[in-house]
Amino acid sequence: RTFRRKKDAEELSCGFEVHFFEWCQKEHLLSRNDLYETAWIINESPTRFAFLIEAYFGELIKRKTYKKKSIPWKAIGNVLLNQDGLLIGEANLKTLISQIRGTTKNPGNKKKIHENEQYAEIKLKNYFT
Repeated sequence: RTFRRKKDAEELSCGFEVHFFEWCQKEHLLSRNDLYETAWIINESPTRFAFLIEAYFGELIKRKTYKKKSIPWKAIGNVLLNQDGLLIGEANLKTLISQIRGTTKNPGNKKKIHENEQYAEIKLKNYFT
């Protein structure tokens, strides 16, 4: 079967997401879903994975490799599943990060922010070297 919204898979066609997902599969952070050919199951904490996505696209944007100015959360969220096979979704990915980062009025947990950013940095060091 194909993913429930083929359009979501087509949005990933720019290549950066596909290369990232394939690298994540080699690193055992993602695995292919048996039901949907374009869906991926997150094998890591969804929060940590959201920080990894943020760091990955942040680095591509910084290097001017990725021409868009924002992370394609919708396209990514619509092909990621949690361990139970449920769709993660754009809003959930963003919420996972914002719950830890907090807001201007309610700053987040600095220790958790640092831990998640450090995790993403260490993981991506292998990707970008």
